[in-house]
Amino acid sequence: MGFGISTCKLLAMMTLRNMREHGVHSLAIRCGALWCNHEAILDVSTYADDLTVPSFGPRMVCTICGAIGADARPNWNERAPACLFGAPQ
Repeated sequence: MGFGISTCKLLAMMTLRNMREHGVHSLAIRCGALWCNHEAILDVSTYADDLTVPSFGPRMVCTICGAIGADARPNWNERAPACLFGAPQ
């Protein structure tokens, strides 16, 4: 009674095109080193639409500790209302 590929719904990875359609044009990158956790924002507006968001992670090199590999996710904070960040309404 295991789960085979035919019984599981496969999820597609988010592409930059899909991310842009949702109003996000940058990635939130977090260093993969357990001791570092450095965070940065990467503008990906010049990259091709068909690239997947997770494909950026293994290519990242931390500017603080030099570790190769990171967690790459859409920077959803771009879509947050300004009032969440203390700006006047």
